[in-house]
Amino acid sequence: MLSCFYIKISEEILVKEIELEKKLVELLGKQKLFQWDNYALDKDRNLNKIDEEIYNLLKNNYTQNYFQGRKKELFERLYFKLIIENDPEISKLKNKLDNNDNYNKQLDKVEADYQVKIAKRKREDIIKLMKLRNSKAINLGFESYPNLCFYCEEVDKSSVIKIVKKYLEDNIDKANNLIKKYGLNWENWFIKLRSLGNIDKTEPSYYFDCLLNKLGLKINKDNINFKFKEDGISGMTFNISISDEIRILAKPITSPMTCRVFFHECGHAINYITSQGKGLYNIYTPLHDEAIAIIFENIGIKICMNKREEKIAEDVKFLEAIRCSISFLFEMELWETPNKAEELFKKYQSLLKMKTKKKEMWTLDSFRYIDSIYIQNYVLGEIYANKIINRLKNEHGDNYEQWGEKIYQFFLKDAMKNKFKEKYNRFISN
Repeated sequence: MLSCFYIKISEEILVKEIELEKKLVELLGKQKLFQWDNYALDKDRNLNKIDEEIYNLLKNNYTQNYFQGRKKELFERLYFKLIIENDPEISKLKNKLDNNDNYNKQLDKVEADYQVKIAKRKREDIIKLMKLRNSKAINLGFESYPNLCFYCEEVDKSSVIKIVKKYLEDNIDKANNLIKKYGLNWENWFIKLRSLGNIDKTEPSYYFDCLLNKLGLKINKDNINFKFKEDGISGMTFNISISDEIRILAKPITSPMTCRVFFHECGHAINYITSQGKGLYNIYTPLHDEAIAIIFENIGIKICMNKREEKIAEDVKFLEAIRCSISFLFEMELWETPNKAEELFKKYQSLLKMKTKKKEMWTLDSFRYIDSIYIQNYVLGEIYANKIINRLKNEHGDNYEQWGEKIYQFFLKDAMKNKFKEKYNRFISN
C-alpha cells in the first residue's frame, strides 16, 4: 500500500515537471518574440509583463524535488539566473535602460555631446541596477552577482579572468598595430570597421548556402527567417521555438565585417535548428551559445570569402575580441568598486593606443544592463573556436564535410545534455 502511495507521488511530480518545463520554454520563446518585435519591427512590446510571468512561474514552482541528473542541474542553474533577471524590480529598470527615449527628453540628437548627456543620465540607473542584482544574488546565497553568473555558466570565475587577461597581454601589441594601420579611434571604431574594404557578393543566401553546402549540413531552411535592417543592432538571432522557428536580424551585407556578423548569426541559427534536445536541454548557457556561433563565423570567413575579404574579416574579428577582453576586465573591476567607474573606464580604455573615450561613456555599453557578465563569452568562444578549427584542419584538411560531421556529432546534436567544456575536452582528446 505504501509503495502505491510513493508511485502516485512520483507520478504527480513527473506531471508537474513536464508542465513546468513546457511552460518555461513557452514563455522564454514568447520573450524572444517580443524582443524580435521591438528590435526588428520597431514595436513597443511590454517586456515587463512577460518577464514577470517568467518570474512568477519560477518563484511558485521552485523545489529541490523537481528533475533528476543533468536536467536537475540545468534547472537549478537556470533558475538562479532567470529569477534575478526577470525579477520585476530588475526587469523594469533594465528595460527602461534599453530605451533611450527614457533619457533623451529635451535633447537634440544632432548635438555634439548628445551621447555624453545620455550616458550621464543613465549612470544612476546603471549603478542602481548593479546594486539590485548584487543584493538579490547575495540573498540567494552567492557571494556576488558575478559569482552567480559564472556558476550558471558552468565555468570558474578566476579561470575565466586569467584566460582573458593572458589573451589580452599576448595580443595587445598586434591590436595596437592594426589600430594604427586602419586609423581607428574610439569614436569611429564601429563605423570604420564596418566600412573597411568591400565585398564581391552581398546576397545573404549565397553565404548561408555556402556554409551549409560545404559543411554538408542538412537543415530545414524554411524554419529560419531573415530580416536586414540598416539601423539598430549589428546582429541578433531569436530562437522563438527550437528547432521550429528561428529568426535572424542583421545589417545588410556590405563589407567583410557585416558578412562576418552574418556568419556569426547563421552559427546561432544552425545550432538551434540542428538540436536534438528537448525542453530544458535547448536553453543554452551564453558560453555554449556564443562558442558555437563563433565556430561557424570563423569557418564561414575561411571557406566562403575570397582572400582579400578574409584578411579584413580576420583583422576585424581579432580587434573585436580585444575590445571585448578590455570591456570584460573593466566590468570585473567595476563590480568591485562601482563608485570608481569613470576612473576604471579610462584605465582600461588606455590599453589601446587611441584617445580615450569620454569617461561618462562607460554606461552606454548594453553589457552593463541587458547582458551583464556576458561579453567574456566572445573572447572564450574565439579561443576555443580557433583550437577546434586547427584540429579539424590538421585531421581532415579541406574535407569540409568531415568538419561539419564532427561539429554536429561533438557540439550540436545533444544541445545542453553536456557542458560545452566537456564537449570541447572530448573533441580535443578524441
